[in-house]
Amino acid sequence: MISHKFKPYSKYGLVLIFMLSMVSTAYADANQLVYYNWCEDTGNTIVDNSGYGNNGINYGSTTFILPTGQTARHFNGQNRVIIPENKQLTFTDPHITFGVFFCYNYINPTNCTYLVSKGNDTCRISIDHINSTIKHEIYADGQTISGHSDCQIEPNEDYEAIVTYDGSHAQLYINGIASGKGVDYTATTLGLSNNADSWTIGSSPGAENGLNGDIYAFYEYNRTLNSSEVLDLYVNDLHSIRASDRPGGIALSWDDAGNIHNCYQYLSMFQKYNATCTMNANKVSHRPQHVIDELGKLHSAGWEISTHGYNHENAIIYLNNNTPQGWLDQEIFPNIVELTRYGYPVYTHAYPNSARNRDTDALLSPYFRTLRTITPDVLNDNVNETLLAYYEWDDDRLLYGVEIDDQSGTSLQSIEYGIDYAIKTGTVLVLFGHEITPVVTRSYQTSESRLDSILNYTSQHGGVFYNMGDLGNSSWVRPARFSDVTAKFTVSPNPVYAGESVIFEDHSINQTTELLDFGDGSPVSSTANIAHTYTNPGTYTANLTVANDVSSHSMLQTITVILPSAPVANFTSNITSGNVPLTVQFSDTSTGYPTAWNWDFGDIGDGNTSTSQNPRHTYSVAGNYTVTLKVSNVNGMDEKTAVITVLQEQGGNGSNVLPEADFSTSVTGGYAPLSVT
Repeated sequence: MISHKFKPYSKYGLVLIFMLSMVSTAYADANQLVYYNWCEDTGNTIVDNSGYGNNGINYGSTTFILPTGQTARHFNGQNRVIIPENKQLTFTDPHITFGVFFCYNYINPTNCTYLVSKGNDTCRISIDHINSTIKHEIYADGQTISGHSDCQIEPNEDYEAIVTYDGSHAQLYINGIASGKGVDYTATTLGLSNNADSWTIGSSPGAENGLNGDIYAFYEYNRTLNSSEVLDLYVNDLHSIRASDRPGGIALSWDDAGNIHNCYQYLSMFQKYNATCTMNANKVSHRPQHVIDELGKLHSAGWEISTHGYNHENAIIYLNNNTPQGWLDQEIFPNIVELTRYGYPVYTHAYPNSARNRDTDALLSPYFRTLRTITPDVLNDNVNETLLAYYEWDDDRLLYGVEIDDQSGTSLQSIEYGIDYAIKTGTVLVLFGHEITPVVTRSYQTSESRLDSILNYTSQHGGVFYNMGDLGNSSWVRPARFSDVTAKFTVSPNPVYAGESVIFEDHSINQTTELLDFGDGSPVSSTANIAHTYTNPGTYTANLTVANDVSSHSMLQTITVILPSAPVANFTSNITSGNVPLTVQFSDTSTGYPTAWNWDFGDIGDGNTSTSQNPRHTYSVAGNYTVTLKVSNVNGMDEKTAVITVLQEQGGNGSNVLPEADFSTSVTGGYAPLSVT
């Protein structure tokens, strides 16, 4: 296991357990730290590196490395970590902040899971699985102060639960935001009789009700953090476990093809703020041509075009009376095919009426990167408390949107608070609406002024406008049946002798059907991986057409069929004479389709032969050389020769000098008989 720091810190009775990247947090006092190193375990001992010797005990939890390089601990329901009490952790007043950053999975069989506790009842944070909420308890002046989150939580999501108490008010924070109004109770002493109790992380002190999941950090302060500090703590923690530097912002989508024209009318408003959106459409081909054209213009402006159920059927109601395959065939696949054929790559599906369950999500997961439904409710008219409304770059496919229509019950101020939270935490607030209108007269309408305020607020505060397809499961790959196809095949041999087989090999991609026409009048083949025999000589054009639900493509290839015959050798060269050294490029021009070439360049030494079809050879010695090419195939062979003249350079100027006739005589005239030498 890779070692990395994961420590609890203590100062003046202050204990914080968090990853090493948190050391510079604003909450750290300037004095001596007391901390444990969770990764450098010695057996079951978690070593206190502060010098106090107050070691912790690990009962089976294991470390793992996060994408950021930080370390967390995994608990399997039977594990726990004990942080013993010591003088640095003793509390003498009721002011306290404690919490845990965690993720739990579906394998939590009991109704309650302990996340962290001090003794049995001094302090505790747990999960109530019956109501899917987080519970907290504080023991003060002999009384139990307890409460629970207003929001529901879900498995396989990351949550930071922080509890503060200032002697009169206990408040639970989830992911940096106060959940509910808290509990009022005035006390002077916090768990005085239990101050010597240890902290237990991952289960109850008796090793019951254990967590199946992960813990990234545990915190304890002997003072009450304010709301701003709690939010800053969460922001720091979130960045420590997520390897993402994406800025926060909003993802705004609009439902129903009937609102395409409406959205297009307000395109200039969106462009004023450089905002793009997702248009969730169905039965586009049934719309007037000008609406189809307007949808294309939205897409050209950067908008995502996504599915919304071909017939806009409620998925749950439909599946109560039909098969899952019937739902896919009627509602999902036709919607994908239609949009893809218009040139819109499909990433997202918005559930009609937001009706979904875990089964529908599983059915759709192969076909979409992102699924969108509606948040169960906006708690206390506070988008910030609606944790499901934020995408945290955690590859969740299912996203919950907040409806922004004027009569949805969510105030503009709450939406703006939500935008602030998304920008600060680097998350994405998911929003959706229906019809944009100057004056709202009914439900499912968003006023111009409200929309302009949302766009302006996001832009002015540095938020980014995302399409829904930018979010979701980043590892998703579009199924082949809904991707563009490419036809590609090879043939061998080519040319081929009449009566012999040609091997076709398919290299096409994304096809679900293929038809291969051999071009000789024989029946077409439904596969391109096949051997075929051409019986008559000639030139044939083979045509492979591949297709899937959304596209088709063809490729042609010429195949030459010849009668068996021996080849006729022939060749040319780029030069036939020249000075030493002379490099000659030979080009085969033989006919009759030879399959082998053997060259003899006529000189002596290494490299004076070749089996290449078009070789290059250099002559380094002057002379006349006879070049021989022998070509062959299964039907015979032939050869051809030619002469290459290589000259020796002479003369001071490096030119080639030819011999000249010359002679002299002893006399040039006289009487006979006359002797001449």
